[in-house]
Amino acid sequence: MATETNPDRISNLPEDILHRIVSRLPVKEAVSTSLLSTKWRHRWKFIDAMDFDEEKDFRISNGRFRSFINRTLDLHHSCVNLEKFRVCMKPDPRIRYIIVYRQLVPAFSQLVQDDIIRWINSAVERKVHDFDLTCCIGYDSNNSYRAINLLYSLPSSLFGARSITSLRLSRVKVGELNGDVSLDSLKTMSLKDVCVSTQTMGRVVSGSLVLEILYLEDCKLLSALEGRHIGLRSIHIEFCQDLVKFDMDVPNLQTFECIISTTLKFEIQGAKSLGSVQNLLLGEPLFRESFFGWMFRPASFRVSRLLKTLNLTGFTITEETLQFMISSCHLLEDLIMVRCATPRYIYLFSKSLKSLGLNDCQNLEGIEIDATNLVFFNYSGGMVNVSRMNSSCKVEAQIKLKDTSLTRCAKQWSHKLRELLAMFNHAKILKLQVSEHPDMILLGGELGYVIPPLYHLKHFEFQVVWYATGSYTDLLVRLLSLSAHLEILVISLGTFNIILKFKPEEPVELEDVLSQDWTYLPLDYLRRRLKEVEVRKIEAKDTRAVELVKFILGDAMDSETISPSSCFCWKALT
Repeated sequence: MATETNPDRISNLPEDILHRIVSRLPVKEAVSTSLLSTKWRHRWKFIDAMDFDEEKDFRISNGRFRSFINRTLDLHHSCVNLEKFRVCMKPDPRIRYIIVYRQLVPAFSQLVQDDIIRWINSAVERKVHDFDLTCCIGYDSNNSYRAINLLYSLPSSLFGARSITSLRLSRVKVGELNGDVSLDSLKTMSLKDVCVSTQTMGRVVSGSLVLEILYLEDCKLLSALEGRHIGLRSIHIEFCQDLVKFDMDVPNLQTFECIISTTLKFEIQGAKSLGSVQNLLLGEPLFRESFFGWMFRPASFRVSRLLKTLNLTGFTITEETLQFMISSCHLLEDLIMVRCATPRYIYLFSKSLKSLGLNDCQNLEGIEIDATNLVFFNYSGGMVNVSRMNSSCKVEAQIKLKDTSLTRCAKQWSHKLRELLAMFNHAKILKLQVSEHPDMILLGGELGYVIPPLYHLKHFEFQVVWYATGSYTDLLVRLLSLSAHLEILVISLGTFNIILKFKPEEPVELEDVLSQDWTYLPLDYLRRRLKEVEVRKIEAKDTRAVELVKFILGDAMDSETISPSSCFCWKALT
């Protein structure tokens, strides 16, 4: 309430600003502003955005949620155009009956169906731009087809709304449409858990002349995507279990992402359909290996000329196929292979490649890389040999090593680790994770004496999922010996984390670094250059962690003050 000492400054703001403030409030709060004063009583009735979320606004609905939407639409001025209209109902496929006005009615109710149609028609009447609807009935997790008849249907009027620019639908059914589809302004369409036939989907896409982004996830009954569309720029398909064919002519498509169940036979027909794709993601073994040979033949050479990002998951790739992909894609910048069955040794030569990711690939034992512009390298799997890495990943390298047959031989494992790290002697950022048997880093030799030294390394993160035995302090000394220019060192041992930050050093010539006595590096870091220490989740009973922190900070830390999972930060005086 405004007083002489506390004037009502908000009410004195310009009307357009007040309108924007109220429109951006949740509908329930916007309506409640009518209680502030007579001046505010009708202001909410002109809001241009409505967001109804049953989970957030109504914990126990009992039909009150739908009644609130209906009452709001009754009082709201229909002459106001809506920028956004969103309704999100609670999903619970187990509930087959609900309470409405103290009466038990089936979960699929004609009353609910009528309300949904009313909401859609009201939004269309107000020339809505952004329409988002998530209904209350989901698929039965055991038998999704049995629940199809429980899904609520959408009226044909929704697909004749010329004003809609963004359409998001979830847990609904799109039946046969009456009349023409005229989504003249639609640019983005997202369908999740939607039942729609191939014929209806074709009509919707062809009737959306300016559609640019199409997202399909867990759609049912849709068996094929066909037709021609010159406006589509991005298509994402994920786990549409009935989809078996993609045969669209989309000459301006730039991004194609497809992730399908491994049990499904899925085909892409017509090489020209991907003629302009720059970003290609194919997940799981969707396609036969010959798919690559077919896609990169000279007849479809436009794909290889424009492709910049290639992400493959779950493929079997031969050496011949891999070389053909690399040599044909002259603009390829990002190559990611996840859970692919590769040859034991692969060779990658590319002048355009900037980012390379090899994650959990089967059979892989060695990588020979010749990519002068490579700036990011990400690897996860067993111990691997890396050779002839001209760029040595000038910016960042992430390596996640998992248990291999070498873990029983500490010296051999440690030797291979040093050889691997030596390939990144130009990396500025290095992140290394070891999942098991980390004691080999100490037992197998001194990790710090890597030849050549990691001269450019400034940021090093070392993570061990499980550290059974061994001194944390000894490990710190080894890690500090990696580089003379470290500015950040992060050590994660189980749940215990410590971050050390150091003052930057003046640039030193490489010849001087090579002649430096590396055994004194750790003491130099801790005595002269230590700037900040951050400790996370240290416990008093973890004696190795307490010993490490005391080694770093000395008398600045008292172990008796450590509480379970405590965190603290120490900074040097400037």
